[in-house]
Amino acid sequence: MYNHWTSSQQPTSNPTNPPTNSQGPGEQFRAVVCGRGYDCTEGDGYFDIVKMNSSHGVRCCRDCANDGPCSRFWKKQCGEYDPEVYARSKVGGTCYVEDFCSAMDVCTDVFGGRLCTPEEVLESCAKGTGCNYDREMVWACMYEGGGCQWDEECCSGKCGGEGVCLSAEPGMCN
Repeated sequence: MYNHWTSSQQPTSNPTNPPTNSQGPGEQFRAVVCGRGYDCTEGDGYFDIVKMNSSHGVRCCRDCANDGPCSRFWKKQCGEYDPEVYARSKVGGTCYVEDFCSAMDVCTDVFGGRLCTPEEVLESCAKGTGCNYDREMVWACMYEGGGCQWDEECCSGKCGGEGVCLSAEPGMCN
């Protein structure tokens, strides 16, 4: 189910165009972002589009104002960007390196948790939350109803014409 793993300059905004990958039949892609928001060795150093079945670090975020109080395991790193968003890398004391669908499962299995959005990771909201992922690419996606520019940045893989992430198709991760 899950795989366990034990061990520049900061951009001012999201990239305007997604990196290009050749897509074969049935292949789907999603976003990964440098775990501290900048200065990674993969992609362009802070953001990339990769196949959903590739393995990357998992960092989870949570809105502690709207989803209820956060336990001590959630770290407040966002500062002025969004003081209500907290993040964590260890879930149940374990660090995870997963494919996209398993990464989503890891975060949603934690009360109120979700994958961090690309902007939250770029703004260093998940920086320093553990697992040595600060210089590793981690999964990130925008939740349903959140703003988007292209399909790959949405958890569902679908950015609607109004620039809002749509809901996922049933069985997307089956």
